[in-house]
Amino acid sequence: MFSAYDKNGNTIYAEDYINGTECFCKVCGESLRFRNGETYRPHFAHKSKSKCTYDDRDNKSPWHIRMQDYFPKETREYLFTDRNTGEKHIADVFIADKETVIEFQHSPITSEEFVKRTAFHLSNKRRIAWIFDETAKNPAENDLGRLRPDDLFGRPFPYGDRVFRWQRMPRKCIQQGPRIVFGRDWRDYSVCIYSGVEDADVLHRIIGEEINYEYVTTSIHTIIMQKGMDVDEFFNGEQYWLSQPDWKPIIDNYIARQNELRKIREEEQRKRANAAFDKILYSGIRKGRRRF
Repeated sequence: MFSAYDKNGNTIYAEDYINGTECFCKVCGESLRFRNGETYRPHFAHKSKSKCTYDDRDNKSPWHIRMQDYFPKETREYLFTDRNTGEKHIADVFIADKETVIEFQHSPITSEEFVKRTAFHLSNKRRIAWIFDETAKNPAENDLGRLRPDDLFGRPFPYGDRVFRWQRMPRKCIQQGPRIVFGRDWRDYSVCIYSGVEDADVLHRIIGEEINYEYVTTSIHTIIMQKGMDVDEFFNGEQYWLSQPDWKPIIDNYIARQNELRKIREEEQRKRANAAFDKILYSGIRKGRRRF
């Protein structure tokens, strides 16, 4: 962990640690050790035989750390305690003025734990965005990570190239699928995927799943992780993004073209119908003439 309490209950950060300062776990209150080696960045760790329920996360992946570093240190590893039950959770990032929790998940998580942690924040009127690292174990063998384009349903524009199929099942992180998501308001809840395909740290937000969660549809809006970003990006609905300058003219042009093609088809159908009627009428006239 990269933050702890001092003996007065003040938060101290590993990167600012002063030698000799006593530090304690935010969850269990046990004394912690400060570590600063060549392999890992400065951090705090429980002493041996600790029974703390919170994972020290000494082995946090570089991806996890990189994602957290996009946000100020004061927002990282934020402790929440339920007033009624005493249940504690440490969020990877908490943006207080937006009442928004961000969780970065690199290792597999059970569906039970996923739902439990999500419900904990939603029930306390906090928004939550999950970011799952679904990169391939060996990117050299699979440039698309755990997903590959597969528009099974022939989705209309602009979602034709936004449908993906999981390359391997079970998935790396989202093992059972984010089942809680479709019963909630999208303004409170968000699930994003990091595939590692793009050059920058780009996230794709899941907006739909099909056939036992094997296929996913992602938003037209890709979220680029960057310092000072507006976390509302995680929660704005598709109608919002479709109305934005980057997409609105594209959508409008597409709709206009579809309307133009529809009129052309209708005109062709009308001409074929008239030609068929004229043929029948002419045939009847010819038959009538032969009777006389």
